[in-house]
Amino acid sequence: MREHRLFADLSQASLREMVESGLIRTYRSRSYVTMQGDPSTEVFMLLEGRLEVSTVSPEAKPQLQTVLEPVRLFGELGVLAGTTRTASVLCLEDSRIWTLGREAFTALVESRPSIAMDLLGAMARQVVSKESMAEDLVWLDLKGRLAKRLLGLAAAQGADGPPVVQSITQADLASMCGVTRESVSKTLTSFDRRGLVHREGRSYVLLDTDALRRLAEG
Repeated sequence: MREHRLFADLSQASLREMVESGLIRTYRSRSYVTMQGDPSTEVFMLLEGRLEVSTVSPEAKPQLQTVLEPVRLFGELGVLAGTTRTASVLCLEDSRIWTLGREAFTALVESRPSIAMDLLGAMARQVVSKESMAEDLVWLDLKGRLAKRLLGLAAAQGADGPPVVQSITQADLASMCGVTRESVSKTLTSFDRRGLVHREGRSYVLLDTDALRRLAEG
């Protein structure tokens, strides 16, 4: 857990106390950690496994938001804002997750100004990300949006060697880009022919990140 920036400055004793005040839970693959609309009663940290974060639109259309890898804190903004969960979190594989109740987390934030500032930064980045996605729909074509999503997913997963987006379906990518699966399939085939992206099973190796960035920049 010390790998996470929020807790990097905690002393060993403080970190141990915080860990012991929470719980470590094990979730099976394809089980939900939280559902959109649930009360925000605790924060979570992914220790092992992979998670999918998705929302359902007013038209009941599911939309993939992101994929989480260890070590990642999530659910904290709903706790701080006192709102219900704005997204559902699904385990893509067996996962171990540490949880901390609202009162304990709030006390931690109040006692550590550095943690409060990092959380404000996280909130600001989320706002910027949402605004960026809205702008992408206006200014970027599908090739640009898909290139941007692939680069973002690869950066979040942090694989060694060539950037790789692991275990994601074309339907998921289509949801993130706001288009049909068929459109994403055709665009990925075009990327493959141009030597930009190579598909290996359900993973995608980004072969030419410079060209993808140019597409993502419009």
